[in-house]
Amino acid sequence: MESPFQLGLIEQNKRLLYMETSRGCPFRCRFCTSSEDAPRIFPIEHIQKDLEVISQMESKVVKVLDRSFHMGTGRTLKLLRAFMDTPASLRFHLELNPDRISEDVMELFAEAPAGKFQFEIGLQTLHEESLKKIDRRMEVGKSLKNIRQLMDLKKHHVHLDLIVGLPDETAAMCEDSLNRVFTLHAHHLQLGTLKLLPGTSLLHLAKQYGYLWDQEPPYEILKNSTLNFQDMMQFKKYAELLERLWNSDLLFNCMTRLITHYYEDQVVNFFREILVFSEDKLATQHLQTDSIFTYFVDFLLEKNWLEQDSLLRELLLWDYLKLMNPSSKSHPWLREQLVFQAVSWEEADKKRFPILELSEVACEMINRRLLSPMMAGTHALWLQVHKRGRPLKTLQLQQELANGTIN
Repeated sequence: MESPFQLGLIEQNKRLLYMETSRGCPFRCRFCTSSEDAPRIFPIEHIQKDLEVISQMESKVVKVLDRSFHMGTGRTLKLLRAFMDTPASLRFHLELNPDRISEDVMELFAEAPAGKFQFEIGLQTLHEESLKKIDRRMEVGKSLKNIRQLMDLKKHHVHLDLIVGLPDETAAMCEDSLNRVFTLHAHHLQLGTLKLLPGTSLLHLAKQYGYLWDQEPPYEILKNSTLNFQDMMQFKKYAELLERLWNSDLLFNCMTRLITHYYEDQVVNFFREILVFSEDKLATQHLQTDSIFTYFVDFLLEKNWLEQDSLLRELLLWDYLKLMNPSSKSHPWLREQLVFQAVSWEEADKKRFPILELSEVACEMINRRLLSPMMAGTHALWLQVHKRGRPLKTLQLQQELANGTIN
């Protein structure tokens, strides 16, 4: 058998590699083109040879293309240990079936260095009857439990997928799945539209479920018997809000507080309100980051939540300063809240930095997404826009700081 390195490992760009440890899929999901492709497993010794080649590279994300990474617990554990033995700068992207994560595998994820793995998990829906209609086998309760456990590790990036337009799912059912999955606070939550792909068994049932779809790639549905076109367009707006406000990391911390405290974990209700407030512009127009923050701040000011909620204020300021350098384009409320002080710091001698006071509660929320935890206290923030990736550096200052010196 040929080496999977030769078959499936391609340098896509300077940071991304693809590899395979198996092909095909043991599952028969009706919407998936892999449902008729029987699994073929590559020998462990061939994979080890591929890892020897990969290990000579640095700072790469290795995307494992297996449609389902779980091909027996023993084999899975061997592969994970082999991945963990590679250099620290390599990160492995795995597609997981959440209900099939064994206790031994979870323990390995807990032992792995922070950031060694990143996970893509296709939940698609949380409704058992919908899963049955697409021949998808998944224990919903166990899946949610395991995803929460992955998030509690605070070590690895978690990407979750939902699909709108599955057979006989109503708008209310899709909203319910979105609300419940959002409470997991995954790093990335993708809300996709069902595609009726050529060669899938669901395509043959299109008439039964009233599907109307685009005949050109990517073959997205436009409506079905339980979701009209307006419903589909509304969910597309929700998907865009997720991308712009949450997945982008733009307002992750502030939204966590907002949805939990003011919307009782119903993110759809928030989306409805912010879309009305912005006249859909937040989801339909190309906006600069400062413009997005302007809509968001104006929305919170109208609600009078910023005045009464000190934690919400802290998280909003953190979310802004971790990505943006304050300027004349910043919302007036943001400029009024910011304090600047001269601090001697590395090559920036006596440069004026924005100073932010963070409480223990704020840091606890912020640290859900950080590999290097923040400590409560007074911080100087330095967004180095001249460096690739706009890295944020923070410096904790003494509370008695008065003359611009540091610890």
